[in-house]
Amino acid sequence: MKSRDNIDKIKTICSELGDRDSQLKINASTLWVILDKVDITAELVTSILNSKDCTVAASYMLNDVLKNLEHIRGEATNRGCKKVKKHV
Repeated sequence: MKSRDNIDKIKTICSELGDRDSQLKINASTLWVILDKVDITAELVTSILNSKDCTVAASYMLNDVLKNLEHIRGEATNRGCKKVKKHV
């Protein structure tokens, strides 16, 4: 009876680990989608900053936005996040 209980506990733990693994994959995938959007947004902000029509006041605000976007990107890099290729 005790070994059956242990087997049931192992099955439960394996199921929980499988659920956790699935959620971590979803979270990681979402992180990279967000970081890709951060990069695109940073490029757009840089483009606006480099345009002739950008006022001095706007450039100060946009530089702050750009610094924040770079900080977000830097957090992932500083924490060692690496994009993993999907296996087919």
